[in-house]
Amino acid sequence: RTLWVDAICINQDDMKERNHQVSRMGSIYSQAEKVVAWLGLSDEFTVEALGFLQSFGPETESLTGFIFKTELADTEEGCRILEGVRSISLRPYWTRLWIIQELQLA
Repeated sequence: RTLWVDAICINQDDMKERNHQVSRMGSIYSQAEKVVAWLGLSDEFTVEALGFLQSFGPETESLTGFIFKTELADTEEGCRILEGVRSISLRPYWTRLWIIQELQLA
């Protein structure tokens, strides 16, 4: 069993090593049995939002349709969930250039 922690396994200060490791990430993520991402500490809304998001599984089209085609924002619970989703989406994690590729391959 191999554990890959890119923030630890890649020397971010060594551009040559970093470029080499980044070129391998597609293979690493596509072969992974499980990918876990640290999004930061939870806040008062994110735990509820993550539970909500997990209920959709990999069907992101269903999630998008549900959020925008229902009256989620019209309920207190819905407002908390949307605030949590907003909080998660504004985390520094999402600013990494290759994160979308990693998620797609995982």
